Amino acid sequence: MNRIEPDRLAQLAADALERTAFVVVDTADPDAADDFAPTHRSTLVLTADAWTGTVALAADDDFLREVASSLLGIDEDEVDIGEHGVDVLRELANIIAGSVSLELGGDRTTIQMGLPRILEPDAEAPTPDSGTLLAGESGHFAISWSIQEASKAAA
Repeated sequence: MNRIEPDRLAQLAADALERTAFVVVDTADPDAADDFAPTHRSTLVLTADAWTGTVALAADDDFLREVASSLLGIDEDEVDIGEHGVDVLRELANIIAGSVSLELGGDRTTIQMGLPRILEPDAEAPTPDSGTLLAGESGHFAISWSIQEASKAAA
């Protein structure tokens, strides 16, 4: 029930980005992971009766600029990452965590969604049980799902 395969995670994120921001992403070339240097990170905790999990996001400036441009209806060169980057990442965390929640049965059971938490770019994120790197037109975006150790036995 709580396992989301990387391909499904990628599809959930791609659908959410296309539906809400008109941004099209594809699974990144495997070699892109070596060069991916995220400048912004976020996590959001989902809690159900039997488990607690975390959706973690990481993005580079170029990807956030692309999404902000689309959401705000301005040119990419008008986006101020310092002003818009964190807000865009928080919004992406909410949107994608909502999609993950539904995938995990949130339409049949109660899943509580926390607030997005912004992390420092070099902060250690939870070890993912599933994750994928996506490529937009301008940059890269990583999404992962993990279940905390204390709840793995119950999941």
